[in-house]
Amino acid sequence: RFCLDFAGIEPQDLDVIAIGWDLPKLYSQFGGRWEFTTPRDFLSQRLGWNFAGRAGPEFVCVPHHRAHATSAFYASGLESAAILVNDGNGEDESISIYQARLGAPMIRREVWPRSHSLGFMYDAACRAIGLTFLEAGKTMGLAAYGRENPPWQLMEGDGAEFHPPFTLGPEAVYQDIIPAWEEQLGRRGSFPVSTPSANLDTDELAVQIAWSAQATVERIVPELVKHARAITGLDAVCLAGGVALNCSTNGLLEDPIYVPPVSADAGGALGAAWAVAPPPAALGPLSPYLGLEVETPTSMPQNWTATLLEPSAVVDRLLQGQIG
Repeated sequence: RFCLDFAGIEPQDLDVIAIGWDLPKLYSQFGGRWEFTTPRDFLSQRLGWNFAGRAGPEFVCVPHHRAHATSAFYASGLESAAILVNDGNGEDESISIYQARLGAPMIRREVWPRSHSLGFMYDAACRAIGLTFLEAGKTMGLAAYGRENPPWQLMEGDGAEFHPPFTLGPEAVYQDIIPAWEEQLGRRGSFPVSTPSANLDTDELAVQIAWSAQATVERIVPELVKHARAITGLDAVCLAGGVALNCSTNGLLEDPIYVPPVSADAGGALGAAWAVAPPPAALGPLSPYLGLEVETPTSMPQNWTATLLEPSAVVDRLLQGQIG
C-alpha cells in the first residue's frame, strides 16, 4: 500500500506483481494446497483488492534463490558474473550457484540441499549462546574473542564437497535441521549457555561456539567462491543470501567480489521484479541510500542535522566510547 501511495497509483494500474518465493511449491511442502485458480483470486483474498470485473495484474512467483541471484547480479553493474546464493533455505535448497550475462537467461549451475545450510548452522550457534538468528552479527563479533584457539569442525569434508555431521534426507526442513545441530552442539557443553548475552565475551563455551560457527563459514565460503569461478569460467562473483551479510568472511575473498546492500531477504522483492522485467543494460552498483529523504524530527533539538556517513568519523566515535 505504501508503494502504491508513493507512486500515486492503484492496484488496477499494475501490469505485474512478483514475489520472491514459489508459493505453490511452499504450500505443498507444508501440507497446504494452492487453491487460487487465477492471480486475481490470490490478490483479492490475501490483499483484499477488488478489481470490480477487471482481470487485475499478472501475479508471478519467482523461486527464492533466483530472486536472490537476480537482485545481486543486476545491482552489480557487471556485464557477466557467477552468483553464489547462500542463505538459510530457498524452496528446497540452501546454496546455489548461477551464471549470468546481460541479455541472456540466467542459468543455475549447482545446488546444495537444505541439510547443508550454513545459515541454519549459524542460526543454531546463535540459539546455543542465547541469541536469535536476527542477532547473527553479535555472534560474528563474539567469534573474534576465540581466534587464538582452534575451532570445532562443524562441517565435514573439503572444498565444495562439505556436509554436516549428521544425515538427513532432501526433504528435511528447518524443524528437522536445527534440532540436529542442537544435538551436535549440546555434546560440547550446556545448551543453551547460561551466561547473559551482555557477558557472553567472558563465557568460554559461548565464545568457542561462536568462533567455531564463524570459522566454518570462513573455511567453506571461499571454497564455494572458487568453485563458482571454476564451473562458470567467470572471474567476477556476486554474493547473495543472508550468509553474504557475514562481512568478516567477505573480507577474506579474492576480488572481484560484489555484495549488494540488500543481499539478504530485503532484496527479494527487487530480485523478483528484475526477474520479470530485467534491465536492458548494466545499471551500475546499487546505492544503499534508498527510501525517503531524511527530515529533521520535530521532537529533536533544533541543532539536529543529518550528514552523509563518514566511516572514519564513526570509527573515531567508537574508539572514544561515544557509540554504545
